Amino acid sequence: MAAGGLAFRVSGVRRVGPLVRITTLGQIQAEALTRLEVIPGTVALTGGVIEVPETHAMVTLTANEHRFQGLFTAPTSPRPQPLQVRLQG
Repeated sequence: MAAGGLAFRVSGVRRVGPLVRITTLGQIQAEALTRLEVIPGTVALTGGVIEVPETHAMVTLTANEHRFQGLFTAPTSPRPQPLQVRLQG
């Protein structure tokens, strides 16, 4: 350790509640519009984007009371890739 330095060890980490909750309402069907909701937990959000990897379609989440929402079209591939949800806070 360099002179004047300080060393410490983290013995545990605790998170109170979920950071965010991401849900889809109803069933997801190929080529159908599906609503995705992001409900902030312990972080303050200012916005976000949904990206469908197969089509590279980007949807901006809009604020609605205490949540953010967006509509995306589910791909037709038999094994769709996970949606990419990017949040800003």
